[in-house]
Amino acid sequence: MGIPRFFKLLAERYPLALEIAGSKASMKYDNLYIDMNGIIHMRTHDNGKTEAGTTWLKMSQNICEYIETVFDVVKPTELLFLSVDGVVCRMKMNQQRSRRFFKTKEHPEGEGFDPNCISPGTEFMEYLQEKIVAFIDRKKREDLLWKKITVVFSGHRIPGEGEHKVVAYIRDTYHESKKKRHCIHGLDADLILLTLLTSMPQFSILREEMTQKNERTGRFHFFHSHIAREYLSLEMGIKQKDKGLNPVVDDLVLVMILFGNDFLPSAFSLLDSFDDILVLYGAYHRRVKKNLHRRGRIDWAVLSGFLEEVAAYEKTLGMCKALGLQPPEKFASYKNLEAKLLEKDKKGWISLANILLKKQSQTLFPTFITKDVLSDLRLSTKLTNTVVLNVLKLNGCPTERADSEVKRLLKQIEKIPLIEDMSPEAAHDLMWSVIREARYAQKDVSRDNTNNYLLGIHWICRYYFEECPSWTWYYPEHYSVFITDVSASLFQLLSKNPNKTDSELTNTLAHGRSYTKDGPLSPFTQLLGILPLPNKDLLPAPLQEVFTALPEYYPTTFAVDKDGKKAAWESLCLVPFVSIPRIQAEVDKRISRVSETDLARNRLDTLRVWAKNEEEMRSISLEFSPISEIHQVITAQSKHAALSYIPSLFAKRVFGKMSKIARPKFGGERKRMVVSVKPCVGLSAVIDNWNKNPRDKGPKWLYSGTHTYAGFPYLVPCRVRSIHHPKARFQVKKTGITEEAVEEAVHLQGLRGFEKVARDLFKDHGIFIQERESFAICEVNGEEVICALETLVCSHYINHSVSH
Repeated sequence: MGIPRFFKLLAERYPLALEIAGSKASMKYDNLYIDMNGIIHMRTHDNGKTEAGTTWLKMSQNICEYIETVFDVVKPTELLFLSVDGVVCRMKMNQQRSRRFFKTKEHPEGEGFDPNCISPGTEFMEYLQEKIVAFIDRKKREDLLWKKITVVFSGHRIPGEGEHKVVAYIRDTYHESKKKRHCIHGLDADLILLTLLTSMPQFSILREEMTQKNERTGRFHFFHSHIAREYLSLEMGIKQKDKGLNPVVDDLVLVMILFGNDFLPSAFSLLDSFDDILVLYGAYHRRVKKNLHRRGRIDWAVLSGFLEEVAAYEKTLGMCKALGLQPPEKFASYKNLEAKLLEKDKKGWISLANILLKKQSQTLFPTFITKDVLSDLRLSTKLTNTVVLNVLKLNGCPTERADSEVKRLLKQIEKIPLIEDMSPEAAHDLMWSVIREARYAQKDVSRDNTNNYLLGIHWICRYYFEECPSWTWYYPEHYSVFITDVSASLFQLLSKNPNKTDSELTNTLAHGRSYTKDGPLSPFTQLLGILPLPNKDLLPAPLQEVFTALPEYYPTTFAVDKDGKKAAWESLCLVPFVSIPRIQAEVDKRISRVSETDLARNRLDTLRVWAKNEEEMRSISLEFSPISEIHQVITAQSKHAALSYIPSLFAKRVFGKMSKIARPKFGGERKRMVVSVKPCVGLSAVIDNWNKNPRDKGPKWLYSGTHTYAGFPYLVPCRVRSIHHPKARFQVKKTGITEEAVEEAVHLQGLRGFEKVARDLFKDHGIFIQERESFAICEVNGEEVICALETLVCSHYINHSVSH
């Protein structure tokens, strides 16, 4: 999903959600899913890092070796599900088309491996599928761990994105899957949202560690979505009774659509505003106490109210950019920012807005602001260079010309006519209107697409929470409209149709462009819809003629627009949208001349399943019920009885707030949730009770051999050896607890060690230890370590939490 730097943002914001693979607290997993396309790209070209001339055989071996590496890190005990991207919906195809055209623009010489062949229906993908199937066959025969599990392979000729095919399996087996522990390997930010919305109690994402220079280290991290879900609820200040089905987290999936996705263009003004939108949503939800949607079914009235607030925020943020002002660090400051803007240079920028508005009726500022436009104007105030410079740049003036234009403009204009009767609010609206109209004109976007944008949001919600509502519908623009205009359009729709249900409003919204339930395209038709002319050899010879028959769809020269994005690969290729019916008609004329060998690449495939303790592969047709057939060979109950994470403990023991980070681990993002954890109830009681009754041996669970657990919220069995208090040390022995006097020097030495532990907990995990006078010495995996009482959980408390 196209949310820039989303993983880094969440990992830095919610540090306890990130865990190093192989650590002592690492969870055991029942099911492992691998989104194969990330591995395929990484082990074939890795963004140009792979040497040119590497053979297909070597690439396939590299891919299989990496599958084996991931398997060895996770060691699933029930299921391995390998999923390759198949044919995708039209909304996704437009993004794929832009990226494939960009690759030919970036590397026109065509040397080395061409990643555009990593598309369903190509010879390379068919070759790779054969090699992966042969690899699985061999592992099922030779490897004991592979023999003990079920392996499922969903290839490139089974429709759907790889990660969505995985989620479809989990959704269809929900009652069985919620009893298991799941792990998925993949690099797509989409996986974070998908694992959140599956509502599985324990679901982790495995990723390889990357350096600041985007180089792989060979180490792996788990990102625990179940912990991130706890953090999100904590940050929103909303407690849910059911820790799995959380409508607040479901809402946030919709909110994140505004920041980037693979289907709709991102809202331009909100590219760098994730922190503030989270705060805005949290405040809105606490006020209205309603959700934006329920499992994909949008409540349009509630969404309208939320979009109104986003629009007000977008307007203020847009004004800051236009006037060259630094947005305030705290979101609350936006409440009063409009008044400050109006006070700053009210007369100057109101008048400038009027000039630009007059010019707007002509062509888009060909000379930006000319003598003719200003000849009848009278000056009454001076405009600052910064205001004029930023507005000129915003309205399309090249940077190299902007400075000279400012000097010329300020020299020409001595007085500007003022609109004395214009209120500050009206002046603010006028300027914001000019900014929006200028962008629409510059990008050649029609604001009439607001209804299409709303329909696109509805499409994405259905896609994520149910299934693909239409394989052929798409948003017909390269750029988004402003949320201000989307909000106004939705408000108008609700005003005109006050008594209609949400489904009726959706139909009214469509205006003839409603989507209907249909099926996926064939691999060859999709290839003709996404590939540029230099890649025509990836298709059978007869179908290469389509490139000549429809040349308008395959331009060799086209514009590339970064449009505020930071990375080059995020650039937008302004190529025309294709007509699938026209392409299909040309395919139908020529498909009879395609050889039978090539036609095999265009046919719907079957799921390949290797059952537990079986070496023979079975094929399952999608026309029947593949999910139920797969599930017949998978154990329903998780083998892992040991509890390494308990949601109720997080909810009962943690409170937190956002804090700035001086030196973030990944760079860029500078906010994270700092949590304070209540000390272990049982161990705190030991100290309190001892002062009241020194002869008490203490609770039996502590000294009788029953383990406590360390490493909150990842529970590792440990044994408490001693509890250190400013006045005494309590030794925990098999016969009970005894108090020992401790020298002050020895206690101070222990406190220094504990202080380092407390600093590391805050630095690495965002856990703030408030009480630093008492600590415990514990035995964890045979080693003695210093532990904060806040990071320990007693067995009695665990049993109580689970039973209730």
